[in-house]
Amino acid sequence: MMSRVNHLTDLKRGDHVCVGLNPLRKIVRPFDKLLQYLTHLELFPAYHHFVMYDDVHHVSNSVPMTASGTAAMMCEYSNTPCGAILQIWEYGFMSLLRSPAPFMRIPLCDYVEGCSPGPAVGVFKVAEDLTAEERDEIVGKMDALLASHETYSFIYRNCEHAAFSFNPRRAVWVSPQVPYLMWNMLRFSMGALSACCLWTLRGEDLARGDVHRYHLASIAYHLLSTVPVCLQSVIQLMRTVMSMTAKRVRNEVTSTVFWHIVYKESSRAVVAGGLACLCLGLLPKMVEDTGYVKAAGLLCVFAFTLSNGLFNALCFSVVRPISFNPSHLQYLTNLLCCLGSSSIARNLTLSHPLSSPHLSAMHPSLTARPLVAGEVKGEIWGG
Repeated sequence: MMSRVNHLTDLKRGDHVCVGLNPLRKIVRPFDKLLQYLTHLELFPAYHHFVMYDDVHHVSNSVPMTASGTAAMMCEYSNTPCGAILQIWEYGFMSLLRSPAPFMRIPLCDYVEGCSPGPAVGVFKVAEDLTAEERDEIVGKMDALLASHETYSFIYRNCEHAAFSFNPRRAVWVSPQVPYLMWNMLRFSMGALSACCLWTLRGEDLARGDVHRYHLASIAYHLLSTVPVCLQSVIQLMRTVMSMTAKRVRNEVTSTVFWHIVYKESSRAVVAGGLACLCLGLLPKMVEDTGYVKAAGLLCVFAFTLSNGLFNALCFSVVRPISFNPSHLQYLTNLLCCLGSSSIARNLTLSHPLSSPHLSAMHPSLTARPLVAGEVKGEIWGG
């Protein structure tokens, strides 16, 4: 589970921090800012992970600083395009293949800028209730990894693996984003194949009387596009409910947090998954009637991504105004009570974000310490 970082001064040594994954970091400054805001709006579900090496005491000239006045540092597996070019220039191309992203300690301002007392943009923190001794242990583990020069591996040793392994309560190398990325690559590939099936659904086979071929193409299309999206929505919801139920039984989350996440992820399955399945189900008829095969092919590939992004944007635009206006919260609570949703209204009232942090469900296999519910982000298992 992740909490939104409202101010950079909330970051302490040992904190597991997530920002938007940016392969072009420090190349085009406007693109860096755009990616930060897309991550803040939950429209970019790919994250880069790092761990804080220092406490952020204050922000000076947009640079997070420690109490001693030096730049706050963090540790990560990463590289930049310019760094990769310099590495090739000094050590050769094979050195880049062996270690494309070394583990290093760099200033936090390389990724985020802050303005005191302005809020942080696109910065999230994994919910962990760490003691001072555990934070010191995490810093010691980072020093050991810095000294050992363990090479980067996308599948077995990436930034997310390292960040989760430092936690003394977990101490396991795990990266939910790897299977998530692999699944999405498979789904996009199946979407591209289903777009090819649309070419045979333009009505020409029916005009020639080849009904059998038309039906086979329709079945192949739905097996490659509609069925995977439907299964992903249902399985993702089931994993979230099972994970949160287990946490609730272990008293790791409150009832408010549990119902908040379940309500939101159920809505995601119905709205995002349902909208994508409806769109995919209507595409063959659209192709048959209009002949817009190229547009339909693009929708085949990106229908679920677009509907999920739309759901995140709607949630953000609805929840954030309520978060900062108690009268809106009270109005919505009264409305839900009138509709008979007393349990939802009660949970919404208890989870007012003015007095509690923002939560986000992550991979169900990852444990987290309890927090009070606030504005809840959707399940991003595997990423």
